[in-house]
Amino acid sequence: MIIAVFQFYVIRSQSESRFSAAKLEKAINQYIMKNVAPDADIIVNKRLVDHVFEEDDVKARCVANPETLRGMCNVRIEFYNTEKIIKKIDIPVRVKIIKEVPVSLRSLQVGSLISQQDLTLQKMDITQYSKESLQTKDALIGATVGRTIPKGWIVSSDYLKAPSIIKRGEKVTISVIQGAVRIRASAVAMQDASVGGTLKVKREGSILQGTVATDGTIIIGTN
Repeated sequence: MIIAVFQFYVIRSQSESRFSAAKLEKAINQYIMKNVAPDADIIVNKRLVDHVFEEDDVKARCVANPETLRGMCNVRIEFYNTEKIIKKIDIPVRVKIIKEVPVSLRSLQVGSLISQQDLTLQKMDITQYSKESLQTKDALIGATVGRTIPKGWIVSSDYLKAPSIIKRGEKVTISVIQGAVRIRASAVAMQDASVGGTLKVKREGSILQGTVATDGTIIIGTN
């Protein structure tokens, strides 16, 4: 059901059956700023008109999935009376999300550790960034750079090296796959490695190479 998925913001007019274009645009802006970001830059890309209904006690609400309210998107306005939808219109909007985030004060090279002196907080356009990729300044201190970060760029997790879950010399479990046969055994890691990375291991004098799975197992495929 739509109620379980979306959030609603009710617009009330002075006259319950009349909604001016100005009030509708103001409600759209308030809805986006409440559900996305108070500093969002919003442009309504459709000329709104007044809506008048003969029915008494008509109300209106904005309907949207807050997760998709970024960039070019739509907000739906539903006009309803006693929860019966009388009319609905889709309004195209452009939403630019502005937020204070960590930004690099200098070019950060691959392999370097991020320090307090490398970062500053600055309001930036984060429209194209996922929530998961944005980090706090404190969370970035001590992280290892995985890709070069130019000066003045947002420092997101996309530019960081994934933390190693396996250390050199550590005992690991390998899973050797040959067709439908899977053999598990122990081996010794020859280097540090993170999830998804390749790792060389030593077992009984033989050197094998595999991929690190999320549970730390080393997956080794053979032809």
